[in-house]
This record gives sequence, C-alpha cells and structure tokens, in this order.
Amino acid sequence: MRLSPLALLLMFALSGCASDFKAYSGPSTDDAHLAIITSHFDGCPSCVKEIRKDDRLYYSVERDGLAKTIRLAPGDYIIRYSYAYSQPNAVIPLFSTRTTPASYEDNLRLEEGHTYSIHYDVCFILCFSMDSYTTYIWIIDDATGKVVSGVKP
Repeated sequence: MRLSPLALLLMFALSGCASDFKAYSGPSTDDAHLAIITSHFDGCPSCVKEIRKDDRLYYSVERDGLAKTIRLAPGDYIIRYSYAYSQPNAVIPLFSTRTTPASYEDNLRLEEGHTYSIHYDVCFILCFSMDSYTTYIWIIDDATGKVVSGVKP
C-alpha cells in the first residue's frame, strides 16, 4: 500500500512533528558510533521513503511514520528518497504550481560518526541556477561536505 501525499501530510499534521527514529537493534548507542540521516529542512521529513540492507527493511515512511532523524548502525544500505512540490490553485488552475519530482535509490556506505543530510531545491518559474519547474534532491556527508547521492544544482 502506498500513502498519498495527502495522507503523509495528514500524518504529519496529526503527529505534530516528525520524530527521531532508531533503526538499529540493541540498547541506545552514542551518536559517535552511529550513522545518522537527517532532513536539512524541517519541511522534508518524508523525503526518505525507505532504508534497507540485505532484504531487511530498516525504515519505511509508510510503516514507521515521518522521521526527521534516522539513526543506523554503520554499514552499506540501499536508501530510497524523493521530493516533489505541488501547489494547487483552486481559483485559477492555470496558476497551479507543480515541479518534476526528483527520486533516487542508491547504495550508500554510511560511516560511523557521520551525519548525512538530505537537501532539496525547487525552481518554479525563472531561476538562474536551474531549469524552471524542476526539483533537485541530494544527500551530503556533513563530515566531508561531499555529495554522496543525488544531484545538486
């Protein structure tokens, strides 16, 4: 079952805010020994759709709800993430805004003590740094400053 954007929005509104999610087994561990994925903006807690490794699902937005921060044991994971922007205009439908969604599924090696932040950028009409009506999403390793997945405009 796939949740619609409206269902995710309702889930977010009813929960009040996104939470931290522990996606590893065992007792709580100091962040220095974990790999952390976080939303760079508060407006993107649903960007990470799922995280899996060896056919095991560690996190799913549909199963686990919205998470601003996801803590994992270091290792290799498959991460599926995306972002799309849509702003309907009921009065003048011609002025509704919709961008092309950006979606990735990538194999990433998450290092111990590193935080990986998800960033996105959207252009509506006239932008100098990107094409109109486009969406970009990418993951940065905050420890190195390098883009490890996705496309940064």
